[in-house]
Amino acid sequence: MLTAFERWLMQINKVSVASILTVMFVLVFSQVLARYLFSISFAWIDEVVGFGMIWLTYLGAGLALREGRLVGFDLIQKKLPAKLERGLRILIGLVILVFMSALIYWGIRFSLFGLHKETNVLQISRAIPYAGIPVGSLFLSLHLIIFFGRFIDELWDEETQITNQGELTDELMGD
Repeated sequence: MLTAFERWLMQINKVSVASILTVMFVLVFSQVLARYLFSISFAWIDEVVGFGMIWLTYLGAGLALREGRLVGFDLIQKKLPAKLERGLRILIGLVILVFMSALIYWGIRFSLFGLHKETNVLQISRAIPYAGIPVGSLFLSLHLIIFFGRFIDELWDEETQITNQGELTDELMGD
């Protein structure tokens, strides 16, 4: 059961990621068409797509975490007794939160450092692309705090649970 704040956070996060991905797709597709059909290239597109990649990576990390899709090595963890495995998962969650807190702090400092510097092509403040680091880290932290108990027990959001159980194909096929 999701709280109102959790639903809001998920919706904002998903819409942001989908919007950035859509804009990046349209721009890259347009750039390819312009290059091959008209021999024209727009440098600003490359810059926007690069900035979009920063935002997409950091904003998408929280969603990936909720679905158990972040890269992790659990070979040793799975070999531990249940209580030790749970303790290790708690430690891992806390380490992630500490690391995200550092990224938020240093990301804000990095953004402020770029506040009065301009990007090469668009001539916008470098704080705009850099802000993806603290904003995305904040989103990941909020996701982890909200579902910390589920993170510890590896109760990922339903999409992944179905996929991990190999039932997605059966469900889509109506079996």
